[in-house]
Amino acid sequence: MLSDIAIVEVPARTVLMLAATTTMESLGDALSRLFPELCVRAAGLGLTPVGAPFTRYGATQADGSMEIEACLTVEGDVDCAGGECLQLGACRAAMVSHFGDYSTLGDAHFALGEFVRRERLETAGLCWEEYVTDPGAEPDPAKWETRVYWPVK
Repeated sequence: MLSDIAIVEVPARTVLMLAATTTMESLGDALSRLFPELCVRAAGLGLTPVGAPFTRYGATQADGSMEIEACLTVEGDVDCAGGECLQLGACRAAMVSHFGDYSTLGDAHFALGEFVRRERLETAGLCWEEYVTDPGAEPDPAKWETRVYWPVK
């Protein structure tokens, strides 16, 4: 199930990030490895994660591989010179909430694509999925919320 699509203003933020190359079939395994590692890194740097973890998506290649960035928004002083973090600028984005297991998240991306075309908007950067519900805390996939964002001009 999808919410109505809204245009939202996303504030600037600092994120810890781990990049990986994966496929759609192994995405869940990759994220299951990357997010705990990000939490360990945040704790080691004395940083506090704020908000939900999210994944930014690069283009999918002809061989089915794709570049992803697993991200945690953090509070505190962070030196981004080492490449572990990103300063993400504020942006305007089309956003839809998806309710249910991850197997139907493609529906949210499809709906956003249709919305962007219908409203004659231009995309402006990498899309991302924000995992509002922690599957470890909520075992019922029907109750999972994932917000999908497409930055737009």
